[in-house]
Amino acid sequence: STLTIDRNIYYVTGGAPKFTADSQGLSLASVATWLAKYTSLTGGKVDSSLIVDPQFASTSLTSSPLTLKSSSPAINAGKATTLVPTDYLGVARPQGGTIDIGAFEY
Repeated sequence: STLTIDRNIYYVTGGAPKFTADSQGLSLASVATWLAKYTSLTGGKVDSSLIVDPQFASTSLTSSPLTLKSSSPAINAGKATTLVPTDYLGVARPQGGTIDIGAFEY
């Protein structure tokens, strides 16, 4: 079976994310290089992940870290699955359509 990495959000403050896969000889590869390698390794599967600011409501460790703002592109952008029926806080998934990307359902 082939590992599938799909429907994630990659974000780095101040620039584009870089990817490393030692077993594949990738070191700080660009998004385009990563996607080409991923597509090749998975026999043509396309990674539909997003390169955007996830728009967290808070990144503070003391007030619901990594929950989403109402404008977050992560909302309803996850992959439909029954494998994760609740989020980190026990909220049923999905809420309002499709599963949200990340640990918390908006």
